[in-house]
Amino acid sequence: MTLIGKKKLNRLGQGIIKYIDGLFYFAAIVLLDVTVYFASWFWGGIVTAISLVVLGVLTEIIYFNKGGGS
Repeated sequence: MTLIGKKKLNRLGQGIIKYIDGLFYFAAIVLLDVTVYFASWFWGGIVTAISLVVLGVLTEIIYFNKGGGS
């Protein structure tokens, strides 16, 4: 693969990871807001929101450890 092709592929990978990561954070924020509003399932929502944030962070860590985003 040419150098230009690798750069384009790398940029595409970065964009996809940023999009997925943003979705995890957005889902966590929405879930946290809904959880605070409906306190009946409060702790389950808190745990799920924290799990979504952790998944987003792990997605970034795995991607950048595999050589992406250089």
